Parts: sequence; structure tokens; C-alpha cells
Amino acid sequence: MYPEALERKLGPIYGAIETQNYKSGAKLAEALLRKYPKSQLVLTLKAYCAAKLNKREVAEAVLKSVVEEGPQDDRVLHTMMFVYRALDQKDGILDAYVAAVEKRPNDPGIRVGLFGCYVRNLDYIHQQQESFKLAKLDATNADTYVWWSICSLLMQSQNSVNKLQSFDDAVVQRLLTLAYSMIEQRRSKSNGGKLSFEKFLILCDVLCGLGKHAEALDLAQAFDSVCEDKIPDSEKSMLIGTMYLRLGEFSAASRVFGDAALEDPQNWLCWHLFIASTFPELALEELERYNGFYFPLYRIDGGIAEVWDSLHMLKLWQGVAADMDASFDDRMSHVMSRVDAMRARFGDDVKMKRPIILAGLEVQKYISLQDGTFESMMPAMLNAIQGLAHSSSLAADLRNYLRHLDSRQRQYIVREGMKHCRDVYKQAKGNSSNISLQDEQEAFMCLVNGYLLESEAGYEIQESWSDMLHHALHMMNLYFENEHLCSSFDPKDRGLGEELLVLAIVPLLCSMALVQDQPMDGQGMEEFREHPWHLLVLALLCIECAQVERKVSAPLRLAASALYGLLGAASLSSEHFATLDIKGVLHDSMTGHWMIPIIMASCPDESGYRKWFDGIENLHTVQEMEAREALYSAYEQATLSKVPEFVDFINRLDKSATYHLYKSETTIMQCRLSCLSRESPEKIHAENGLPESEDLVHNHDFSVRPIWYPPCALGPACSIISWWNNGVDNIPVGGRSGAWWSYQSNATGVSDSRASSEKTVSNQIIQRANFPRILSHACERQPNSESQNEVYIWLRQAFEGLGLNADSLDSDALWPLNMMTGIAHRVEIETSIPKVPEFVSTAIILLMYQVHQTMAEGTHQGNVLMSNVLRQLENITSKSIEHCISLLNGVRSDSGAVSSCFPGNAGVALLSRLVSEEYVWLAYTLHHLFKNSNADGPWSTLGFMRDDLKKCVAVVLNGTDTLLDTVTAIVELDVHKYITEEYQDTLESFTDIIGIDKMNHFDGSACLQNLANAQIDTFRRISFSLQHLKDSLKICEIL
Repeated sequence: MYPEALERKLGPIYGAIETQNYKSGAKLAEALLRKYPKSQLVLTLKAYCAAKLNKREVAEAVLKSVVEEGPQDDRVLHTMMFVYRALDQKDGILDAYVAAVEKRPNDPGIRVGLFGCYVRNLDYIHQQQESFKLAKLDATNADTYVWWSICSLLMQSQNSVNKLQSFDDAVVQRLLTLAYSMIEQRRSKSNGGKLSFEKFLILCDVLCGLGKHAEALDLAQAFDSVCEDKIPDSEKSMLIGTMYLRLGEFSAASRVFGDAALEDPQNWLCWHLFIASTFPELALEELERYNGFYFPLYRIDGGIAEVWDSLHMLKLWQGVAADMDASFDDRMSHVMSRVDAMRARFGDDVKMKRPIILAGLEVQKYISLQDGTFESMMPAMLNAIQGLAHSSSLAADLRNYLRHLDSRQRQYIVREGMKHCRDVYKQAKGNSSNISLQDEQEAFMCLVNGYLLESEAGYEIQESWSDMLHHALHMMNLYFENEHLCSSFDPKDRGLGEELLVLAIVPLLCSMALVQDQPMDGQGMEEFREHPWHLLVLALLCIECAQVERKVSAPLRLAASALYGLLGAASLSSEHFATLDIKGVLHDSMTGHWMIPIIMASCPDESGYRKWFDGIENLHTVQEMEAREALYSAYEQATLSKVPEFVDFINRLDKSATYHLYKSETTIMQCRLSCLSRESPEKIHAENGLPESEDLVHNHDFSVRPIWYPPCALGPACSIISWWNNGVDNIPVGGRSGAWWSYQSNATGVSDSRASSEKTVSNQIIQRANFPRILSHACERQPNSESQNEVYIWLRQAFEGLGLNADSLDSDALWPLNMMTGIAHRVEIETSIPKVPEFVSTAIILLMYQVHQTMAEGTHQGNVLMSNVLRQLENITSKSIEHCISLLNGVRSDSGAVSSCFPGNAGVALLSRLVSEEYVWLAYTLHHLFKNSNADGPWSTLGFMRDDLKKCVAVVLNGTDTLLDTVTAIVELDVHKYITEEYQDTLESFTDIIGIDKMNHFDGSACLQNLANAQIDTFRRISFSLQHLKDSLKICEIL
């Protein structure tokens, strides 16, 4: 307790901190220290204010003095925790608690705080040791501390199992056995041997980890006599049924799950497990598809039992499936009797309509699996569509069933389903005078579901571009015709039919691709024949118009953000995403990381990069801190079953691909700025602590981005250039979908295309993180075996990140030249625009490697290899610049150079590649080599290569001058004149779609002007960066 007089004086300081008036708080603390100079609490409050005022030295000095003296109580330590967080020194609080315990070893409160530090750091061994000491020190709360120790033992064993992928390790078994014996001791001392529900779940988890499933089953069956809490009977059945599965007694499990499903039809997991355990041989196909098995012990997510399931259950399931005695017909008869009983019991209940229909569809799926054909499932699917057509979850409900069908069957379902949905909609429209608003809304929802089903099955590419165009325009018209149905909705509520505007972009893209290869006859909107890229602008106008009424619609905002990015308007793309004000939905799912390649392809200024990167960093920091606090709260509040779940979440945050994307791209941005300012190599900082590619975790939800959005490649323009050149332009007539995902389920479930995308992102994170390392180390260090080996390792990782074979990489100095020669022969650079930046990056790291080798060896062979690499670099640089010039010359013949704004943003993207980090690093590298070529020591061996260096500089300079001329013409464009001449027809087409009355509240011309201004601003930044690059290269000529 503190003196009352001191407490009164502390109030104003806390008030200043709460209002973020840290300057005032610091003054008040300083004044109070004159009266209480030794008060650690006042000192730490002063330190907090100093940290917030960015006076790090003051704050750190106070913390150091308090730690050396030994914190005197919990209140001081709690305040110190906030100071360390403000200083971004999260580990510092551990040292403070250790010092406090040394000073007051018998204070339980301080030891509990130390335990909390170990928990937040995931230090299971020390937290177990500390909880054991607490149990001895504080007999009153011994039970709590013993259970903390049990959980710590459980997490130690689980951590070992995850690393070893086995339960057979002696240490694991010893830890689990100790945990079990401790639980039994606590039971013997409790009232009647009963446990709370949380502790009961921990006991079951330990038994499953030990393989004692029969004992766990006995406990579950005797739940009421073992557990002091009450849970619903359906939950008991789930627990019992799961234990039967682990024992391999599938018939018993089926019976238990079936009874539970009949009692609670809304529990879809019960019904699913009932059928799966009844037909294990048929369920096996789906289980193997997910490459493992997932049956969580009831309410334990991420627990030791779940790990046991992942390692053993699939093999157990395979064994049971091979030995089924009962015939399929007998088992199906049993299942059908349950379905009939459900219909008889709940058939008149409207709320039960969905589970009854889906239960029947699930049964029909298993019949089809048995028959080996899914023709018989199609009537059941059509019945489900007719029964659930008004449900907003229809498409998601049918997704898993559609994936079983072949292309013909899917199209039949979509065609017949769409016919039903249209009939319902037409009937409602024909009777609009006698229909209620709710019925009209449901009818429109029914039609929207038809189009959502179409996206699930994949769009059928028509032979005529105008057919695809009119299909898209019809979807847009439908939305605006029914926009009034949402007029009474709260702006924050989900609207009706907004998906139509987003989905319409798929057939628009197909139309864009087809019109370029078809003759100029036939019907259609002629302006889009001449300017097919304007179709994206048309889609943008429609989405912007819809947002006048639906200001906070996530689907519309995300689509607008993506379209602005594709059109080279980075600032508007960022602005639209920012208006979503996403605080933290599933951490990585909605951070906007998938927009970074397009934003980077539009060459934003550094503040534009920072805006996106800071958002990712802030979200990660907040989530990580909250997750660690939530983990400690689980111990404090005795919700022990949540401990494994929070630990798993923290591990996913630490290995998040999104977070490491932020770290690598931030380092690259800083490196780029250092190179532009021609700073010395030691100013180029490399990011450390990067995990291996296969260890990165992809937490993001692909379904939140539009289905037509390009893949998430990290290189600033790789994704957009690849997409326009390989994705849109090569859609075969009669093929499937203009979307990136052929089917929506590829984005939301397990698929080869998703796995490939994630692998590409992981590799590129590693690759890009290694380039600054190579630059900073190979340029600066004097050669020694340690640094040479480090560069060698990074080179291997960088090449593997580029997707190149590094198996031949060894200490042989001939390797880089052989690799470069192989690349040049294997790939025709002239026809591989997406590969150009990778070649430039490759050339740079090879160049750096040769510099390192030359410095290390100082031999004639090293000099020859260096010269050869420089010639390869000159060739690659020349070809890549020729690509840019050729592209810009091509669009000059079409309404002037400004058109390069509008072919997607492929022109912008390719241009930005020439001013992105690789070319900036190239200029920096050449400058660095020039500066050192006359130096004493190993660098002097580069002197005779000055002519080769000058050739490289001349090639880049000549190309840069040509590009600057073209970009300058775009920057000087009269935006208003361009919009009037180029986009007037597009604006008129937009007006035809939405109706002239909508123009009263939406100014399409203003929207187009904002778009064009943002695009011109993009080119202005490209011009600025090109000039930087040119200036940097010109210094080489002087040198």
C-alpha cells in the first residue's frame, strides 16, 4: 500500500497518461519525485511518459536503475511492462521480474508475474518450474498452481511431439505420465473426485496423448459422476462418439452420432460424423484428399489429442474401412431410417428445412460414391436448389457437392438451377403489385444465388465477345433495377445483389480477351471493340455508383480497390481499402497484403508503401500482444482448454507469410532508398530471423479477394504482367472462366492452384529477403571463409526463390557462369516479359558473387569470370529495356502515348520494373564497382574491367533517356481533354446501364477525372524515379 498523500498526487499523472498528454505527465512525475525521490512507481510513470515522448535514453536509464535495485511490488512491475512495450523491448520485463524475485523470493504475487512472463514467451519448462514453486509457497492456492504445472507439462510434450511427429519418444511419455499422475492426485483430494469441465477436458487430452482411449471413453460415459459441471446431452454424445472413433469402434460411434444428430439436427457436425462413421470406406476418399485427419476432441482446439488424431487417425480409418462386415444396403437402410425420423419429427418446422434438405443431399452423395457415378446425385442437388434458393448460404452449402461433378454435370446443375431462380424472380416481378417487400427481396436473392452458383461452377466462355459482354451488362442492370430493395437497410448491413457487380467483371475480362482476336463485325458496343480495356473502367463506374448508397459494403470496396490497382491508380486503390477500416479479422485474412503487388506495380511513393506496411505491422503487433495476454488469461481464469488454441495462434502469427512479407518488403524499401542516395553498403540493413520457405504459414482467406484478381506474386510487377500476358489473353473459346481461380472452391478449399500460389509467395519472400543481404555483405566485407560461406548460402536460397535449380551450386567458381549461360540458352528473353525482372535480379546476385570470388581469389580466372558475367548483365539489361520501349512504341500509335495507362496497367507495371529495386540496385552496384576499381587491395583487380562496366552503364542510360521522353509526354497530358475524347462513349454506356435517373447522385465524369489524375500521378513518380536512376548512372561516367 502507498501513502494516501502519494495516491492523491498519482491521480493527475494517470489522468495525463489516459488523455495521452505525456508531456504534462512527465512534468507532474518530475515534480512528485522531488518529494518522493526513491519511489519506483513514480519513476516508472516518468519513464513511460519519456518513452511515449521518444526520449528512449531517459526511459531506459530509469528501467535499468529499477532492475538493478529490484522492483519493489507488482504495481511497479505492471507499470514497467507498459514502458517496455512502449520501447518495443518486450523481453525486458522478464529481467525485471527475475530481479524482483531475487529480492523477494517468498512473494507469491511477484512469482505469479514471473510465471506470466514465461507463459507469454512460450517458455514451457520455466513456467512449469515456477508453477511448481508457487504450489509449495502458497498452500491456499496450490490446486490452481498444480493445474498450471499440469498444463505446462502438456505443452512441453505437445511441443516435442510436433517436432518429432511421434508419441514414441521416452521424454514425451514421461511428461504425459507425470501430468496424468498429478491429475489423479488432485482428484483424490477433491470433493468426491469430481473435476470442473475444463479440467475434465485436460484429463481426456492427457489420456488420448498416452493412447489410453478406453479409459477416456469410460470417463466420457460416466460424465455426470466425474464432472461437476453440466453440458447438453448432444455434447456428451460428441465426446463419447469421438472416443469410439479413436478406439476403431466405428459402429458404436455411428450409433452415438446418429442419436445426437436426431436430437439436434442443427448440429451439422454430428450428422456428418454419423454418415462418415457408417460408411468409412466411402468417406476415406475425402479424408485422403485433405492429406490427414481432423477430429478435434470436443472443445479442445490444437490439443495433444488433435495431434494424435493427425498422426494416427487416418491409418486407423483405413484399417476399419477395409474390414467392414455389414453390407452397404443394410447400413444405408439404417441411415435412411434416421433421415425419415428427422423428417417426421421436424418436417413442419421452417427452421429445420435447411438441415433436413442437406442431410438428404449428404446421404445421396454417399450413394453416388458407392455407385461410382454422380448422375444420381444431380436430382438431389436440384431439389436442394429449389428448397434453399432464398437462402444466402446456398452457394457455400453446395460447393462441396459441386466439386464431385464433372464439367458437363456442373453446367447442367447451373443451367437448371438458374432456370428455377429466374422463374421465381420473373413470377415475383410479374406480380409486383400484390407482393410484399420481403417476398420481393427473397425473389431477388434467389436470382442472385443463381449467378453465385454460376461462379462456383465456372463461367462458360462463349464464342462471341459480345455475348460475354452482354452477359456482364445484364448482371449490372439487374443490380441497379433492384437497388431500391436495400433502401431501408442499415448502411452496415449486408446488401442484396452486390455480388452481381463483382461477378460481372469475369465475363467482362473474357470479352476483353476475345474481342482482340475476332473480326470487327457483328453486334455489340462499338467503343469497346476499339478500346477493350475500357471495359474495366465501365465496371469501375458501376461499382462507384453503387457505393453512393452502399458506402460501407466490403465486396464493393474490395472490388473497387482491386480495379483501381489494375488500372494503375495506386493512391485511389489504397484509399478505398483504407475506408474499410479493418481492425483485425482473422489477422492475415483482410490485411490487404494481396493488394501489395498491384500497388507496387503502380510505382507509388515511399509513403504509399509505408501506409500498407504499417497497417500489416500494427495489426500483427496488436494481435500478437492480445494473443499472449489471452494465453495468460486462460491460466488466470482456469479456462485451461483454451491454452493449446492460443499457443497455436501465436505460432501462426510468428510464422505468418504476411508478416514476413512486410518485413522483407520493408527492408527492400529501405535498401532502395539507401541505393538511390548512394550511401555506403553498411547503411543497407538486411532482415534477420527469416524462417525457411516451407515453415511459412499462410493464414489468409483467399475468398475475401475478388475471384478475378491476379495471383499474389511479390515482385512489384510480376503478377500483373503475367496475368495480362498469360491469364486474360489466352482464354480458349469454349474453355472455362476468366477468373484467376477456375472455380471458387479452389480459393476456399484445398486445391493444387492454391498450394502452388502459396508456394510461389513463400519462395519469393525468401528470395527478396536475401537480395539486401547479398548486396550489403558481398559489397562491403573483406573476403574471409565465414562471410564467403554466408553469401554462398544466401545465393542458393535466392536462386531457389527464383524457381531455378541450385543443386549444382558449390564452391566451384565456374558455377555462376554456367548457371547464367544455361538461363540464357533455356529461355528466350525477348518473349518472356514476366521473366525479365528475375533475370535482372539473377544477374545482380551473380555479379555480387563474382565480386566476392574475385576479391577472395585475386586470380586471373576470377577476373575472366567477372568479365563474362558483366557481358551477360549488359545483354539482359539491354533486352529488358527494349521490351519497355517496344511496348510504349506500340501504344503510341493508338491515341498517343497516354494509352499506356489503360491496358490493365501492364505498361505501368513494366515501366515500374525499370525503376524498381533491381534496376536501382544495378545502378548502385555499377557505381560501387566504379568507385572501388582503382582502390588498393583486392578491388584493384577490377580496374581492367572499366570498359565492360561502361558498356553496361551506356546501355541502361540510353534506354532510360528514351523511356523518360515517353513518360514525360504522358505526364504533360491534358486530363480533361483525354476524358472527353477517350471515355465519352464509355460514360454513355454506363448511363445506359444504370438509367439516367441515377446520374442525379453520381458524377461519372468526376470519377473518371480522379482515375486519370491518379494514373498520371503514377507516371509522374515513374518519371521521378527514372531521373534518379539516370543521375546515379551518370556519376559512374564521371568516376
